Amino acid sequence: MAGHKSPSVIIFALAICVTGCPTPRGVKSRPDHSNAGTLSVTNGVSEGEEQWEFNPEVGAVGGSAAIDSDGNLYVPLGACLYLVDPSGRPKCYFQAGGRIFSSPSLEGIRRVHFGSDDGYFYTIDTVRCEQLSSFKAAGPIKSSPVVVRNKAFFASFDGTVYSIDLGGAPKPVWQYAVGAPIRSSPAYAPKARLIVIGSDNHKVYAFDRDNGGSGPKWVFTANAKIPGPPSVARFRDHEVVVVGVDTESSAIPVRVYSILDTGSELWHYDVSAGIAVQGVAITPDGKVFFGTASSEVYCLALISGQLLWKVAVADGSVVLGAPAVSSNGIVYIGGSRTLYAIDAETGAIKWKFHTIGVIPIESSPTIARDGTVYIGELDGHFYAIR
Repeated sequence: MAGHKSPSVIIFALAICVTGCPTPRGVKSRPDHSNAGTLSVTNGVSEGEEQWEFNPEVGAVGGSAAIDSDGNLYVPLGACLYLVDPSGRPKCYFQAGGRIFSSPSLEGIRRVHFGSDDGYFYTIDTVRCEQLSSFKAAGPIKSSPVVVRNKAFFASFDGTVYSIDLGGAPKPVWQYAVGAPIRSSPAYAPKARLIVIGSDNHKVYAFDRDNGGSGPKWVFTANAKIPGPPSVARFRDHEVVVVGVDTESSAIPVRVYSILDTGSELWHYDVSAGIAVQGVAITPDGKVFFGTASSEVYCLALISGQLLWKVAVADGSVVLGAPAVSSNGIVYIGGSRTLYAIDAETGAIKWKFHTIGVIPIESSPTIARDGTVYIGELDGHFYAIR
């Protein structure tokens, strides 16, 4: 059952084969073509049909794709980052020294940033897929970066949070070790100027954007480890951070927390079944969406944490990943071998798209402005669906 505090203010939501990377043998395509959070779309028509499939046979899709203003996609596959055009054809690729679980972050018109299991944080030219710079962290980087004012914020798996200056040769502005592995990616609260991230030690850390090396401004203790990225929403004069946990035990409730930017709890909601919440999406009309490891998708009211609806998308236990929501009111979420499209208002399942392999739970769908949805899976297939 949910436990919550009820504020009297209105919330406005703001908006993640290792040995070589050959040119793919072919791309299946059809005529026509086109981040957790809400993204504007210019065409609301969606039927769940495959537009094309990309599989260079180099390894699993490790994170979410990024998309630029021209519709080009930056797709992490195995140890490679591929640049794929809107028709599904590869333009170029870059090979890192280890698997890429970090979802790439675009900056400006010619730079993309991401981390790798080789411990390097890379900046790549988006025209030729050539390395511009790299920074060596203390451990593998599974965290997806946030880029603010030419600074990149991310964490290495050994538990160190970094702020890196991207001007010229990358150099640390600050770093801080939390003493536990970090699988979570950071979120940025712009009004409070906070970098917020979760950890396997059950804690959420909030660092001052410019001076995080002196320690966190606050630490919030959850009831279990935090695998996915926090999401941030505006709260009039404040911001709130919404985050879910992974309990790995039926004796401990799975919990979603809403935390004020001061570090105090606003509300929490306990899920009756399931063992993990990998990430949440928040919409401008004040709704929080997430999936669990028990095949259920939940919709909560952001202002109070009250349940608005929940729906079981499959029979049995299907682990659901991080959702993404389009501005025309469709929740997209992957689970096992299926991508689900759900009506955000009612919870009705609009369509299902079946993939060949398992969709990784860390990977959120990417939505283009024309309504095309992109998702990858562990067999190395990357799909455009419309």
